[in-house]
Amino acid sequence: MKLLDPEQFFRDYKRRAEKTVIGLHSGTSTDGVEAAVVRVSGSGDKARAELVHHCSREYPAEIQDRLIELSDKHKATVDKVCQANVVLGELFAEAAKVAASGAGLDLSDVTAIASSGQIVYHARWGQFESDPWIGDSVIPSAIDLADATVISERTGVSTVTDLRIRDMVVGGQGNPLVTYGDWVLFRSEKRSRAIQNIGGIANPTILPAGGDINSVIAFDTGPGNMITNALMKHFTNSSSTYDHNGEFAASGSVHEGLLSELLQHEYILREPPKTTGREVFGQPLIEKIIRRGNELGISPQDLVATSTALSAASIGANFEKFVLPQIDVHEMYLCGGGTYNTTLVGFLKEYLPNMAIRTTADLGVPVGAREACCVAVIGNESFLGAQGNVPSATGASKPVVMGKMAFGYPA
Repeated sequence: MKLLDPEQFFRDYKRRAEKTVIGLHSGTSTDGVEAAVVRVSGSGDKARAELVHHCSREYPAEIQDRLIELSDKHKATVDKVCQANVVLGELFAEAAKVAASGAGLDLSDVTAIASSGQIVYHARWGQFESDPWIGDSVIPSAIDLADATVISERTGVSTVTDLRIRDMVVGGQGNPLVTYGDWVLFRSEKRSRAIQNIGGIANPTILPAGGDINSVIAFDTGPGNMITNALMKHFTNSSSTYDHNGEFAASGSVHEGLLSELLQHEYILREPPKTTGREVFGQPLIEKIIRRGNELGISPQDLVATSTALSAASIGANFEKFVLPQIDVHEMYLCGGGTYNTTLVGFLKEYLPNMAIRTTADLGVPVGAREACCVAVIGNESFLGAQGNVPSATGASKPVVMGKMAFGYPA
């Protein structure tokens, strides 16, 4: 086998006017891998991207349960983390193959792969409810599983992964991860927009009209589907892992007292930059909510309605406090699994009554494809040696090239 010359690879990559990049992503919902085949050209404010094909590959139930376990610092062990890194590499590689085939492409037609991996733990600046490793300090760090070497070996395509850590070592939160891609894909010269993801965690990207990359704001507002999904799994003995169309919540009523309590969570009230995950809104808090529901005599339907309202209300509260005083946002475009929860979307319209709320599908990107598309855009910048983070969103001290690379060796 002829060994790859890295310098020649980068020269060839930069010479290509248009690249075909597969973006791979799985978020805090841990429900599977999203894969997007994207045609990308240019860089920075000249970058352009077009979605060619998108597909989803659900995790088997056993894998999903294992990943939720790995996000719990009291249950995760080094042997499980090591094995999951390789297993997920295989699953991400398979998703890339399926995406290429669905686009009518051979893997040899793919210029590069970019993968966000599967986040399982994220210790960040100002971390809540985390144990320090040395002294009194939490060391900013993250684990994104799905090894780049596995993906590149199985596909023969050069791969960049582990995107967030470089931002963290220059003082950033490492999240929201895909903000740069949102700016490339969705910004408008005339209208200020919010791209609102509702996955396991909810996070908006605020794109001021005509703004450059330094004007962009993005942060995590709090829980998206994470708490509601866990409650559904609890109340249905795992027969349902989410609230289909928000029907279960719609059959109940919001307990305003408990909602008010939950909205006082210190993370929801905290000023950006901020980011969160299962470390804050995972199983310990979910168990606390279930106990509180029992104490107050709240029915399962009402508790799910309340958790659904919490997602919308925390988004609304963060907009009212941290976004709208600075930027007159004209329109919000939803993406992520929560977009399908009509009860949640209805609550969101109540909490933000003056904002036009649509979906990213209206901008040409299906709601499930947005993050994978953004990852492809960021990966392209990485292979060009260009900025992929957004310091105004993460709090990083400077722009950096994102990720670590494993070169592919076609058969």
